[in-house]
Amino acid sequence: MCGNKNKSGRSKTARVTYKCNTRKAKKECDAKDIRKDLVEAIVIDALDRELSDGGLDKIIEIIHKGMMDFAKSAPNELKELNKKLKSVEEKINNIVEAIMNGISTPSTKQALNELEAFRIDIIDRIDYTKKQCEKLQIPSKELLRSNMGNDMDIKNKSLDEQKRIIKTYVYKVVVYPEYIEIYWRFDLNMYVDTIDGAEGNRTPVRKPIHCSISHYSQSFMQTRSLLFPLLIAG
Repeated sequence: MCGNKNKSGRSKTARVTYKCNTRKAKKECDAKDIRKDLVEAIVIDALDRELSDGGLDKIIEIIHKGMMDFAKSAPNELKELNKKLKSVEEKINNIVEAIMNGISTPSTKQALNELEAFRIDIIDRIDYTKKQCEKLQIPSKELLRSNMGNDMDIKNKSLDEQKRIIKTYVYKVVVYPEYIEIYWRFDLNMYVDTIDGAEGNRTPVRKPIHCSISHYSQSFMQTRSLLFPLLIAG
């Protein structure tokens, strides 16, 4: 979904919503618009609760365990990736040799192209995992709490700080007619610099939180412009 602004009512009051991009461009989706201030307030409220004292401790446990698991499994993962790479390269060499001996068919060329693409993917994964291992430093739980404690009380943060906190912790927001699901992002890239824009493939995302839309009253709404990582109409 993307931001949308229009005027409604006799007074032509400006109305800001999130609108399905497909519906906006092609008129091919029946998902209704959802008020910007409503969905943003729900997410901020949920984050405020999740980053409370008790919730923060649970998040720290998830992140710390994820880092420890990654540190333990990375050497074995690299070993397996290198084995796959060797196997793929042997298959590529066999096909190339067959082509040089005059055995060439459309299926042979297709198989070669698929193996080459697979080889590039494996090399990228090896390179990414190595760089993650080089950069990974496992902080203590106390240090994590000290750093993440600054993200508590999001309701009283500046707009820029709210944007940063949402980008850090929210993986995606899924909008349904009666409720919203919020998926949290707890991964290594929260504490390891993202390399070449790559996304980590080890994202321990907890079960989504269900937030009833009707539960939130008008008095709770705050009209602020926030940039979510991803907003999807269910």
